Amino acid sequence: MSPNRIVDARAGPGRAWRLAATPVATLALAAVVSLTACGGAEAERSSRDDPAAATGAAAFEAARNRAFRLVDAGAPPEQALAALREAHALDPTAFGVNARLGALCVELKLYGEALGFHAAALAAHPDDRVSRREVVWLALQLGDPTRALAEVEPLLAGPEPDGEACYLKAMAADQLGRRSQARAALSELPEQGAASALVLRGRFALEAGELPAARSDLERALAQRPDDQAALRALADTCRRAGDDAAAAHWDEVLSLFVALRDNRFTRPASGRAERKLQRQAQRKNEYIAAEVAAHERRLRRLLELHPDWREGYEQLADTLTRADRDQDACAVIDALLARHGQQMDPTNVANLRRRYCGGESQ
Repeated sequence: MSPNRIVDARAGPGRAWRLAATPVATLALAAVVSLTACGGAEAERSSRDDPAAATGAAAFEAARNRAFRLVDAGAPPEQALAALREAHALDPTAFGVNARLGALCVELKLYGEALGFHAAALAAHPDDRVSRREVVWLALQLGDPTRALAEVEPLLAGPEPDGEACYLKAMAADQLGRRSQARAALSELPEQGAASALVLRGRFALEAGELPAARSDLERALAQRPDDQAALRALADTCRRAGDDAAAAHWDEVLSLFVALRDNRFTRPASGRAERKLQRQAQRKNEYIAAEVAAHERRLRRLLELHPDWREGYEQLADTLTRADRDQDACAVIDALLARHGQQMDPTNVANLRRRYCGGESQ
């Protein structure tokens, strides 16, 4: 099976196989800091009796600290990468440097290099689960399911099932053509499994003709990620095969509307006030852009009518309306969002939405 079937989770907003929105690189920072501190203490002790070692350790520590400051300050990736490489050249085995190099190379889609750095981090600390997950995922990305299958096993050794590890094992087994092993791995998913794992299990059930199980998993996946097009497509097919033509047509239309909501510079949400101002000016002066934005509004309204669990759509619609100076309409959309989903939303997010769309923030 082609490695292209592996979803590039970092390329899109859905982060397809992650159990949480937080990147693995971010989750690793606490471990990196702790383990780096321990390594620094050991280096200090060992260098007391060796001046040359002391000089080398000091140079490495200075290079490492400079690189970490650049990464933490959000420096341009190329600058951070060069600084991390400098530290790595001084100590190729340092866990923290390898972990951050691996994460940055993933961000830059340098997957081959990323695998090498994460593998070195794992060699330094074999029990580090974050590094092991990254090695497994990168092996899948690079078309080496055999390695992925071998590396994932320690993640499954705990008393509780690791949903992410179950999914990765299933993907590796599926790439190797071992469908029964893939399905067995997904049978161990925890109750609140990741959306991508539920989609994969639902697709397997659909292919096996197990339609109620497929529908259940796909609906649970959409509850987590309402804009997941793979889940929408599979759910429409499941309903069709089950003879529920009305539901199949419903999900077909939802999917077609998501496909039609193509991201372009005329309709995408503005990144700030300056871009919003330019969009508004262009919309006023150009009939084609105005027509595009109007069609975008119609699609959003229809999508929310059919699929009101898609929270992001309310904000997209409100943003579209503010560009047309329809602030009251935008506020009404946010009121509808909060009436339906407000109880499940973070209070700070609720306050920000009210302030932005209903509280007179300068647009």
